[in-house]
Amino acid sequence: MKEVLIGIKSVQTGNGQTERMDFTTVGRMFQKDNHIFLRYQEGELLNENEDVTTLLKIQDRQVMLQRTGDRQSRMLIEKGVRHQCYYQTTFGSFTIGVFGETIENALSKAGGRLYLRYTIDADAELVSRNEVEISVKEV
Repeated sequence: MKEVLIGIKSVQTGNGQTERMDFTTVGRMFQKDNHIFLRYQEGELLNENEDVTTLLKIQDRQVMLQRTGDRQSRMLIEKGVRHQCYYQTTFGSFTIGVFGETIENALSKAGGRLYLRYTIDADAELVSRNEVEISVKEV
């Protein structure tokens, strides 16, 4: 397990609005059974009083994003597949559909880039289109 600098840029479009987020944080990266894992604290970005840890399990065609702590969620993004996922917000918990459109994985033990494009739906209605670019560099 090594310390890395993680840069995350995301664009979320839904209901005629676009939200952009860009942040950099220090986290940990490790590899196990041909999977790359990234772990970082996200609570300060969401709300300064929240304790949220994010874990990404990255494979070639699939990325699992799991949040633990004050906000719990588990999203599975798989290219060409729609998954039912658990998601918790400050407004409550619910099940969402997540459809993976694109996964470009250029991560290695030395760092690199991960690009995701996916949609989120609830009750069979599109909620948002999402793009996330994650860059990883050794500290």
